[in-house]
Amino acid sequence: MLIAALMVAPHLLWVMFGPKLLRGAFTGALQVGWKGGYWQGVATGLASILRSSFDFLAPAIVVWAVLFWRAFSRRVPATTESLAMRRLFDRWLVLSYVVLVVGVVFAGASNIKYHYMVVVLLPAPIWLFLRWRDLDPPEWPGRAFALLTLVAVAAVFVVVGVRGVDASRCGRCYLHWDYAGVAAKLREAGFIGGTILADDHHVGGNLRTYFPESRLFTLKFEQFVPPRRTTTQGQCLIIWDASQEGLELPEDMMGFARISLSVHPDEAGQPGLIELPYRGSAKKFLKLGYVLFPTGSGGCT
Repeated sequence: MLIAALMVAPHLLWVMFGPKLLRGAFTGALQVGWKGGYWQGVATGLASILRSSFDFLAPAIVVWAVLFWRAFSRRVPATTESLAMRRLFDRWLVLSYVVLVVGVVFAGASNIKYHYMVVVLLPAPIWLFLRWRDLDPPEWPGRAFALLTLVAVAAVFVVVGVRGVDASRCGRCYLHWDYAGVAAKLREAGFIGGTILADDHHVGGNLRTYFPESRLFTLKFEQFVPPRRTTTQGQCLIIWDASQEGLELPEDMMGFARISLSVHPDEAGQPGLIELPYRGSAKKFLKLGYVLFPTGSGGCT
């Protein structure tokens, strides 16, 4: 218990003394807030739980349903010892899903992503094979081995096929953005370093790898205020998705910069446009608008 308390203590202290950061992370990651009414939001959140559960377990869940379907029966026998272990995992899974549903119904979470299910479904294989062991199954027939071989071959073809898909049909398109090219364009425009304000955390986070000494603000987690990294004054760069917002500096970003960075819109240069093709595609282009404030403007450091 002492070791467990020491391990959990830093996280508890962070929750206690960083409530704004926690609230920003929660509302941003889980997309708290419903569009279209309460019940539509609840339906969206519950559907995301089901979808994420399948995505996390796939393709294993398909194999389990074909090969180990008997383990899902309510009439699986059990010894006293195995029954206690099975009940432990049963309660863990039920409690975890209750927490998720409460988050959707009462906290407004509408986007439960599949990688969040690590906490919930990591014991799922143990739960399944505890029940399978209690069935005292016979040796696997040859068709089971043949099916597993087929699944393995199909997985290889899926991986190869996904790598060959044209980036113009991407889902998470920011994975195909040429951030090195974006950084080079910003240097050509005169940005040396200072403070970056990005509308999207993917853009800002990737640019930090090319401007590691710069502070980063993002509207995605607007409650987070990074510490000053230097005592000298620097530039302020505001960058946004021009394909969504257009080339004019978005009002919400300028308002945030005015309050948090003490810069005035009259100090900014003319908006610029960065347009680069996606990696792996000659048809689709990223479009990022930006404005650059000169060195010494407001709180740019």
